[in-house]
Amino acid sequence: MIMNHSRPATANLLRSGILFAALVVSNGHALAPPPMPTAGIVALPDYVGAAMPEYVIYRGDEQNALTVLDGNDGSELRTVSFFSSAWQTQDFAALADGNGDGMPDDPAIAVLARNTVTGQLKVQLRDAATGIRIGDNIVAFSADWIPLGLAILADADGNGVANDPAAAVLGQNTLDGRIAVDLIRFSDGTRLGRWRFFSPDWQAKDVVAYVPAGGAPRVAVLATNPVNGQSKIQYRLTTTGARTGMFATGPDINTFAMDIVPDADGNGTADDPAFAVIGKKASGTQNNILIIVRESDRTRLAYWSVINSSYAARGMAIIPDINLTGYDDIAALAQPVGGGNLLIKLRDLEAGNNIDTLTGPPAIGPLPGLDQRPANSTCVAPERPTNTSGYRLEQVFAGLGILLEPLWMGQPPDDAGRWFVAQRDGLILAFDNNPGVSATSTVLNLSIANPPDEGGLL
Repeated sequence: MIMNHSRPATANLLRSGILFAALVVSNGHALAPPPMPTAGIVALPDYVGAAMPEYVIYRGDEQNALTVLDGNDGSELRTVSFFSSAWQTQDFAALADGNGDGMPDDPAIAVLARNTVTGQLKVQLRDAATGIRIGDNIVAFSADWIPLGLAILADADGNGVANDPAAAVLGQNTLDGRIAVDLIRFSDGTRLGRWRFFSPDWQAKDVVAYVPAGGAPRVAVLATNPVNGQSKIQYRLTTTGARTGMFATGPDINTFAMDIVPDADGNGTADDPAFAVIGKKASGTQNNILIIVRESDRTRLAYWSVINSSYAARGMAIIPDINLTGYDDIAALAQPVGGGNLLIKLRDLEAGNNIDTLTGPPAIGPLPGLDQRPANSTCVAPERPTNTSGYRLEQVFAGLGILLEPLWMGQPPDDAGRWFVAQRDGLILAFDNNPGVSATSTVLNLSIANPPDEGGLL
């Protein structure tokens, strides 16, 4: 997200490139590490002199590299690399004023990455034009948190000058399911706050950080209730942590990304923010639905398809008014369902009409999964067995008594003298491979007390 150059510095509202980082949550709040992200987009102010915003995209085919595209024709300007091969990009965001001089002519890009060995989370900031790193890496959360999103708050101290940027990192705790945002200042790595959002049974999707003209800095989180599919937005003031609102985007949309429209009423001042949310219609065939909801009164301002169903939206960025209608516009990154080049679809945010289409670099390939179930003419069930001999079960290791809900049992490849058992309550036990054995020893205790149905060590 970038600011309109005609707006005051308080409108410097930068957000993330949403990378579809999925996670697995059981009722026991066991979260799996996020998979390799696929694609995403953010916008930068024009720094090549073509009077159009530039775009940063992540294609998923390079572990920690982003591609900067010319907003005039979609040509590649440069590749910016982050971190080493031990780290995996999870999300990225843009900062309009990288050196804090009040002019959006030196944009920077931030990447949130996770160490694949230790689980540590860090954010790195680099100059978009040169690729040079700006300052030191900053650390977010601890290794027991899963990274889900990144946004940048340009005016963290709320003094009306966008020269104190901070990273807003969205995470969910692997132990208890807590959803929280860490706000960390880039200049010195100080954590300015950590705020809880929603309850642990919700699934967080995206985060944005913004400062309305004349207002206090805010952080907002988009999340979905996995039971009824309803998506909601909750936002808090970063100065006090007070929750200032929560409202639904609509139960019929499977949402995955969010951005901020700073000037929803088009009066030239960023004092009327609205949330732009993109997703897929839960029923029917409509894909890539865009919803815009005003923050102040929760009015739905727009509801339309941002691109046709032969494409899958991979992210979006709200951009300044490029067709001179007085309203912000949208850049949607789309991947052809059958493969081919990525596209950036530019549309008028107020009327919904097309402005232009930029052809980007080659896509990663066809979307994963099957469009339809294949015909099964060769893989068939065998004939019914003719052997009618019976069988019986025989108890072994009777001296151990009853184990509590064992889920797995096995032996190391090089040790036939012991058995290991994993129980649903988090205990991993070992015992001798001896029919007369009467005792177990505890190898590991994960202490999952009273796990709910379908929860525990799974």
